[in-house]
Amino acid sequence: MSNQRKLKPVEGRLVRHPGEDKRPLDPQGEVVEFTTYWRRKLNAGDVVEVPAEQPAPAAKGGAK
Repeated sequence: MSNQRKLKPVEGRLVRHPGEDKRPLDPQGEVVEFTTYWRRKLNAGDVVEVPAEQPAPAAKGGAK
């Protein structure tokens, strides 16, 4: 199981990355290492998890 998740801030919130750069989390969502910092932000309601995009199913059948 991956320890990365795609998170985005809830509407109207500015959530910054931890560490020295403190850059804002992309409003469209960003894949982050799911650390205790991001777990706290998720539990507090500051961010939401973005569902993973499902690949389009392959076309079935073929030319005969």
